[in-house]
Amino acid sequence: FYKGFSVSLLGLFIGPVYVSTLEASKSWLAAHAPNNNTSRAAVPMVAGALASGVGQTLSVPVDIVSQRRMMQASEGQSMSAIAICRLLWREGGLLSFYRGYGVSLLTYVPSSSIVWGVVHLVQPILSSVWPHSPSSKAE
Repeated sequence: FYKGFSVSLLGLFIGPVYVSTLEASKSWLAAHAPNNNTSRAAVPMVAGALASGVGQTLSVPVDIVSQRRMMQASEGQSMSAIAICRLLWREGGLLSFYRGYGVSLLTYVPSSSIVWGVVHLVQPILSSVWPHSPSSKAE
């Protein structure tokens, strides 16, 4: 059985937090940004970057504990997630839960920003081709 599975289940809560952060950021930024084309294009990009930063802040510790649990299982050891958290805390405090955090941010923040910027640019084009709702006419 995959030993990191139970810890990885915590990752299920990260997706909704990401989307909530994205939408809240877009709303706040749209309300406070100047009303011009540059700002309208930048809002989804900045919101995507913020959402990704929040998502990584939550997911990196989950990944660290999950990976440690898998490594220990492959070495024939079996420690609970709580025991691994205690061990990580003794090894380096809070920072030990964020090993690789900078690399994660450097990877995911720009990509999320680009994705949401592209979505913003492509959305009007797709809206003109793809109807918002099915036709109500019965033929």
